[in-house]
Amino acid sequence: MNPKNNRARGKQAEKHLAKMTGGFRVGLLGATDVITNVFSWEVKSRIRSTVTSWVDQSSRNCQKGKIPAVFLHIKNKPYEQGLVILRWQDFKAIVDQ
Repeated sequence: MNPKNNRARGKQAEKHLAKMTGGFRVGLLGATDVITNVFSWEVKSRIRSTVTSWVDQSSRNCQKGKIPAVFLHIKNKPYEQGLVILRWQDFKAIVDQ
């Protein structure tokens, strides 16, 4: 892994998300990456991730008319601190309602 390439990939993802959300990129180390009127985004860009297989499974098992979502609970953490993972188009559809 090349840290320079990783930073460049992250910067590109931040710029892309800012454009998609109408927000703006802060991009300072130790600060939020993208800010919108509602959200403060931490942007991650990975070559591959286990998360995509979880989302694919959720999509395959999703009942018609429902939105596939993944809930990630970390052992020994409160369930209220769990993470919700959605595909972008599903998230956007909810936010735009």
